[in-house]
Amino acid sequence: MRVAGDIVYVDDSGLIRRRDYSVAVAGDTPAAHYVSGHQEVDGLVVPTTRMIYSRDENGHKVPEPLVVSVRLENVTVS
Repeated sequence: MRVAGDIVYVDDSGLIRRRDYSVAVAGDTPAAHYVSGHQEVDGLVVPTTRMIYSRDENGHKVPEPLVVSVRLENVTVS
């Protein structure tokens, strides 16, 4: 699925798993943003892990260095 120049990868259950985009504040560096660890919290599905990598000229993830890594724990909605 394309959204305003981005590419969004969705699995069979409708969950976003990856988003490819260009990071404007970093000179339009191509990024691959992976989300996982989806958990339902008060009716909302929240990905608890986010990992962002650079992409090469063919659009493939560059495994090193990992640019951003976020892991959420004890997610609540209020």
